[in-house]
Amino acid sequence: MNNLLSPFFILSSLATFSLGVLVWRIDPKNKIYLSWFVFCASVALWSIGLGVLTLVSDISVANIFYG
Repeated sequence: MNNLLSPFFILSSLATFSLGVLVWRIDPKNKIYLSWFVFCASVALWSIGLGVLTLVSDISVANIFYG
């Protein structure tokens, strides 16, 4: 059974990554902005992984994203 929140995990992943890119593009040489981008990218990766894990019903596909 699919989780109703799965599309929102994927949507939040895209929004978080976009926010990180937007802030980083303000000044790519600023270390604070770069660290914010890295943080947003890691949260986006976690969120898309969670979205895929709750969306798929095949255990072999879930293991690819889990491991």
